[in-house]
Amino acid sequence: MLAPAYAGIGSLLMFHRVRAGDAPDFAPNHGITVSAAFLARIIDLLLERGYDLVTMAEAERRVATGDAARKFANLSFDDGYRDTFEVALPVFAARRVPMTLYLTTGFLDGEHFAWWDALEHLLRARDRIVAPWHDGAQALETRTSAQKEQAFGVIRARVMRMPRTAREEFFRSLAKTCEFDVEASVLAERLTWDMVERMRDSGLVELGAHTVSHCVLANETAAAARSEMIRGRERLESRLGIPVRHFAYPFGGRAEVGAREMILAADAGFTTAVTTRHANLQLEHRHHLHALPRISVNGFHQSTRDLAVLLSGASSAMANRLRRVVTL
Repeated sequence: MLAPAYAGIGSLLMFHRVRAGDAPDFAPNHGITVSAAFLARIIDLLLERGYDLVTMAEAERRVATGDAARKFANLSFDDGYRDTFEVALPVFAARRVPMTLYLTTGFLDGEHFAWWDALEHLLRARDRIVAPWHDGAQALETRTSAQKEQAFGVIRARVMRMPRTAREEFFRSLAKTCEFDVEASVLAERLTWDMVERMRDSGLVELGAHTVSHCVLANETAAAARSEMIRGRERLESRLGIPVRHFAYPFGGRAEVGAREMILAADAGFTTAVTTRHANLQLEHRHHLHALPRISVNGFHQSTRDLAVLLSGASSAMANRLRRVVTL
């Protein structure tokens, strides 16, 4: 019933990680992980339903020109995980369909790390930790999976409100306090430049920018946020020898992205910028190319029935109080 108004002209589907095996008992980042088998079913279902699977460049053209002749979908992966190359790319290659990869250059260069994954590894390895907050140390019991989940939520909530420098200082102190190398714990999970080059050369992977450090842009000064956007794009262009015109806001929700960040992305020269606001694309989005919503396909909804609900726009209608054109 809701599909005629909310399904829109196309969908931007967002992914992060693709798992080849089973998830561990304690997996607080399970929500950003899907199985390889489910990823294959998603692509097959879209093709069976007559969707054109397109790059962001083509999605931009269709939105900007109002081309609604055929439904389309873009499938994008954020951050730069090794499993995007090792697990996801073969699924796309087998079907000869494109994907978009938004890269955090500091992860590739080893200057920054995915703190949410490092925190998961730390909590899995320790039965008790001490969080060294500026306003006082906080001891957290982490023996059971439930305690680990609670500790993850407590730390994540506070870290998400920090600017980059404060966040990095906290994790350096946490690593020292807990005697755990948080950076080394995620080193094997990141893409290498060689892998990115091979993906570029495959002809199936469109590359976009995702800042340098994966900071919450709304927590930064305008100058710092602009620098994160521009330096990330310039690093990709100089290293890979290609133009980079598309951008994904880190985290990308209402608390992390506002009008300032949209203006900064446009001023930085990106032709599109995508959020994590939950909705399909409508014809009206031609006026909001730097605030395009994406639908998160995650570990909590790994069924084709759930995917059909997402594509219909029913979940978007509920999530956005019946707002049809979702931007910021």
